[in-house]
Amino acid sequence: MLRMFRIRRLLMLALVACAVVAIGLTTGVIRTKVGQAAGNDTMLMGTIKSASGEKMEGVTVSSRKDGKTYTTSVFTGADGEFYFPEMEQGNYKVWAQARGFDSVRAEVNLAGSIKRQDFVLKTATQDFTAQLPGDVWAGALSEDTPEDREMKTVFRMACVGCHSQLFALQNRFDEAGWEKIIDVMSRVGIYGPGSDTAKPNPMHQYYKKRLAAYLAKNRGPGPSPMKFKPRPRPTGDATLMVATDYDAPSQGFGLPLFNDGSDWSKGAPDKLDDAHHHVINATLDFDGNIWFTDQVANPYRTIGKVDTKTGEVTAFKVNRVSDGWAYDSHAIVTDKDGIIWFQTSNGLLGKVDPHTSQLETYSPPEGMDRVGIFLSPDRKNGKIWCISRTGALLFDPSTKQFTQFKNPTQSDPRLTTGTYGLTTDSDGNAWWSQFALDLEVKGIEQTGKTVEMRLPERTNELASSLFKGDDRKIFDNMNGSDYHGRGSPWVWTPRKPGGDPQGDAMWVPAWFGQALIKMDIHSGKSVVYPYPWQDGGGYEASVDKDHNVWICFEDGDYIAKFDPKTEKFTQYDMPSIGGELHGISAVTVNGRTEVAQAQYAVGTVARLQFRTKQELQSLKDKARQMAQAR
Repeated sequence: MLRMFRIRRLLMLALVACAVVAIGLTTGVIRTKVGQAAGNDTMLMGTIKSASGEKMEGVTVSSRKDGKTYTTSVFTGADGEFYFPEMEQGNYKVWAQARGFDSVRAEVNLAGSIKRQDFVLKTATQDFTAQLPGDVWAGALSEDTPEDREMKTVFRMACVGCHSQLFALQNRFDEAGWEKIIDVMSRVGIYGPGSDTAKPNPMHQYYKKRLAAYLAKNRGPGPSPMKFKPRPRPTGDATLMVATDYDAPSQGFGLPLFNDGSDWSKGAPDKLDDAHHHVINATLDFDGNIWFTDQVANPYRTIGKVDTKTGEVTAFKVNRVSDGWAYDSHAIVTDKDGIIWFQTSNGLLGKVDPHTSQLETYSPPEGMDRVGIFLSPDRKNGKIWCISRTGALLFDPSTKQFTQFKNPTQSDPRLTTGTYGLTTDSDGNAWWSQFALDLEVKGIEQTGKTVEMRLPERTNELASSLFKGDDRKIFDNMNGSDYHGRGSPWVWTPRKPGGDPQGDAMWVPAWFGQALIKMDIHSGKSVVYPYPWQDGGGYEASVDKDHNVWICFEDGDYIAKFDPKTEKFTQYDMPSIGGELHGISAVTVNGRTEVAQAQYAVGTVARLQFRTKQELQSLKDKARQMAQAR
């Protein structure tokens, strides 16, 4: 099956390559017009009730105009009402979804000043578990015995990270089937299956039989002990988000998605769909347009720009010298002047001016590390920090010079998994994680030195009771495998930190520790804030102009805002399922915080905007006036 998908992908890419005309020798710009300018001349609103007549809060309502390449989603308030931002006239598909209920759909023609579309949601009569996000699936796994708890922990580590728990658990297999899957997965890396001769992951091999038995017990052909507890629908401020998901289509493909995550009943996308384009990180420019990276090499695009008014996609390409294909990319950020910076898979640092579309690339000198897969702009001094294999690089745009910073404690120099994430603080210094070691490393610009800041010791039953003897030693025997450097289940495992550009805090999402950790950038003192939710996979933190911390949760299909003043989290549901949220970027656009969120598994990029209660009330008042004037 995998071989068939590879052949299909290669054939399609070959057809695309024939159609692509490169502009320039090493870089080029290709434009793909996929939408027209939208007007603002009509409104869509309605009420959602249950079959028993109760008004339903927190229902996701989505709309997509015929011929457009973006979907806008809003949420019902406590009164059960939803209000879309003003829209252009035309024909729309509109649908409403709530977990545990059958979705409802309608074809709506917006021809006048205002249109009302009410829905009634009926309780799902069939199995609704495909609607549930990965964190709910993981939480439902049995943990009645010490063996169950240990295997649930092993599952969290061995079977999550490159995809969500929903993807891993949505199908049933007997014990022999699970053993075969684990055997294959022991040789699978982030970018797909390796060769049959690849060294298997020791953790998968060691736990294979016990883990297969546990998974067959929970997701086998017989009765399952899993107990699903769907999380509550959004309430209060969490219903004020407006999410616009933009397709990021491959030029020349034009294929419909088998599963784009918009229909929850279909479960998790498979990422083998040729139309899924592995957009892994995104940012916003100061005009509110989205810039994103393509993580898989292709003939046409290194990074892309979405015009958020029209949906038009512009492709920017850095050519591979060997064959003219585009280098793929992972990191993309916006600096203090609104310039877009990105990196390429061959270790270049790229720059695009959004107003001129001029693209430039810079290469570290020979003998220095290449530019790695994480970047962070220094908003104090205007420089760009880049992760590298052994630490970080600092690029000065005024001199075009790179400076290298080395980790005090080196992980395996062949691999980068132990050096992960990157951010800058208000002093212009950089911070990055060594997540296998529970360390944050600080790169000090003025001295050229690096210092280690150790996270507080994590105490839990994993270290004291579940993992003993060989069960504990196996995590020290991961060298050479694709999971080397991921750490152990009993450590925090810091992922992509976020620095406050105007404060004295640096924020670290702890992957296994399931918490947000605040570190003082001067003293290194830490405060731990446990998440109100489990198994979401807190991945990256981004701090806005008001010191709020935004975190994306890869496996839960939600983002969260942490307010340091109140020490409270607000959870915002994404409108798609199985999106696998790897990177988040909070950017000030026209004086307000907006969030860019790439959805890796469904090939879309989202612009997330947040209405105030007063703005929503004004929209309601306007809708009533328009209805009375009809």
